[in-house]
Amino acid sequence: MRNLSLAIFLSILSSCATTPLEQDAVTKWVGQAGYFTRPIEVAKDSPHSQDAWNHCLLTKIKGFQQIRSENKLVELRVLVEQKGKDFLISSLNRLPIYSFINDSYEVRNLEKFFKPSLKFNNKKIFMKEFGKSISSKKLACNSLIWTGMNREEFLFVKGRPNKIQVPTSSRDQIEDWYYFYSDDPAENKAFRFHKNILQYWKPINPDNKGS
Repeated sequence: MRNLSLAIFLSILSSCATTPLEQDAVTKWVGQAGYFTRPIEVAKDSPHSQDAWNHCLLTKIKGFQQIRSENKLVELRVLVEQKGKDFLISSLNRLPIYSFINDSYEVRNLEKFFKPSLKFNNKKIFMKEFGKSISSKKLACNSLIWTGMNREEFLFVKGRPNKIQVPTSSRDQIEDWYYFYSDDPAENKAFRFHKNILQYWKPINPDNKGS
């Protein structure tokens, strides 16, 4: 029964993917395999849910679904496959996936954040919570963060923040990154960076989200 449902879903998907699939700049992605270097969000009507997604598993792009077109933008969802499991991606780096008509339907999100390989320092990090050292790649692939991680490693796990503030003079190279996406206040935090290295983090005051 599940196989029949999946076949119907894929049939509907292919019929919905109209204009963008006719453009070379979009179709060039179909069949390519790589890794999303920023967090993704799986659509609610995806064949498999967010819980089954593996951030560090090789991912193959199978096609695109056009959601809507407004002015010179086309909003897309991306159908991908990981080890036989299909996912429908609705956002990347906390933003919808857009194609730009002026650029022959080039999908800029993918140009920036879908790469053939992942780059990690892959050093051993001692985690007090576990009482042992774990490789930085394994930590990042399990959506964990640590003090001393660099900006790219952090963005791989957390994605773009709501807000970035520079609390002191630019000579200090200090930035505070604010995240308040979650309904759970415990998940909303400010992260302090110095010279692109994570120093520490703390909960956000719900009455003052970095303003």
